Amino acid sequence: MSSQRRGDRRRVLFIQPGPQDFWEARSAYKEMLPHIGLAYVAATTRAAGHAVAVIDAYAEGASLRSVVNRATRFAPDVIAVTANSRQIFDAATTAQALRRAIPGAATVLGGYHVTAVPEETLRAFPEWDYAVYGEGERAVVELIERLGDPRACAETPGVVARHGDEILHGPDRENIAHLDALPLPAFDLFDLRHYYGPYTHRRHRALTLTTARGCPYKCVFCQNTGGLKYRYRSIELVMEEIEHNLRVHAAQWLFFTDETFTLNRKRATAFCEAMIAKGLHRDVRWFCGTRVDAVDRELIALMKRAGCFSIFFGVESGSEEMLSAMKKKINKEEAARAVRWAREAGIFTHTGWIFGNPNETRETILETIRFAIDIDSDSCSFNVMIPYPGTEILRMAREGLGGLRLLKSATARSGPGGGFEIELDQLSRSELERLRLYAYARFYGRPEKLTKLTRVSRLSSVPIALGHIAAAQIKALFRTPTVAGPASPPAH
Repeated sequence: MSSQRRGDRRRVLFIQPGPQDFWEARSAYKEMLPHIGLAYVAATTRAAGHAVAVIDAYAEGASLRSVVNRATRFAPDVIAVTANSRQIFDAATTAQALRRAIPGAATVLGGYHVTAVPEETLRAFPEWDYAVYGEGERAVVELIERLGDPRACAETPGVVARHGDEILHGPDRENIAHLDALPLPAFDLFDLRHYYGPYTHRRHRALTLTTARGCPYKCVFCQNTGGLKYRYRSIELVMEEIEHNLRVHAAQWLFFTDETFTLNRKRATAFCEAMIAKGLHRDVRWFCGTRVDAVDRELIALMKRAGCFSIFFGVESGSEEMLSAMKKKINKEEAARAVRWAREAGIFTHTGWIFGNPNETRETILETIRFAIDIDSDSCSFNVMIPYPGTEILRMAREGLGGLRLLKSATARSGPGGGFEIELDQLSRSELERLRLYAYARFYGRPEKLTKLTRVSRLSSVPIALGHIAAAQIKALFRTPTVAGPASPPAH
């Protein structure tokens, strides 16, 4: 661990660990966007006077050897790695290699996973000297200033420190109330050639931008690391950042990371009007995500005029019973209406769906598939429930509530709250996966979808066509019988 004196200017390296699946990360259906959290923490650390570098190994497809070589050349005093629950083991592998190569550097872990289970993560992974949980901008800077004294570090709000065999847990840190006080994300430290948005040409540079943090809803599957209180940045500063991204970084697409972009209708309207007044709607296209109950026809039409290209709606289920079990607090009518309004306005729509909810049955999943086809968003994603650390769904599965059973993933390594899968009393894991494949085949196995995606993507139609051919082959494996109404797969 670094022995430099407290308060010295330090060399700090921020890393997002390498990709788990290189080819999947670069398929025609995916986006590649810079890590906004890493960019913010790097910016605040640099503003505090430290020398900062960033390696986004995920976006770059960088090998571990390459990361180690670049890190060694930078010679950091502090190695800070971010990781969600899916990345936690890759992050640990990266830290192991860097500790061997740069034995004097302090290692710090941040991100969604450690925010959910800070002490458990530090106990499970000896690679880390410190963990920063929650919003890390100020915690990381304070931690760096106290390095060399684990007990002083442990007194830092939002920090967990290793001291011999002890794990010292500091007080919790309140979320940042005034987001305007943060510097602009340090995208100049990223290799921006690697970032592009969904359904855009890969030469069209895409950046991330946050206008608000937090979410007041309590869906059972969400880690909600931003807290329940919704905190806004001023429209004026957001406009300045957009102009900066266009002028300095040559961004052509912006992806807003807000949990619910239109939660405050008045503010969303002010944003759109400012985009139009400044003429920015002619220079950039943007993506956002929101709830189906947080839009109306007039607002969506205004968003389109302001440059909105695509909206993601997390509908999650086509069963009212499942929506209630998920604590989603929406209904099917609202979902169908929101997608219809967006499509009428000419906005590309993407919907998200989850199988494996509390008390889910084969019938409720088939209801979801039929509903997804009925509302007919331009694209969609079907996923089996993941019991992330810190979520209510993980607690329920551990207690056997809602017919849920917790399984250890056959491919995941052991770790604190990670590597788990869900199945139900009435639905085995294999059946859930089978229904997921069937859902993709039913939704994308329609000729009009191939035509739409080929046109919108502005990419070669070959990878998309291959994806649809594969979907058709999967569909054929089910040997679906002909029935009245939407077809359904045979019983497992």
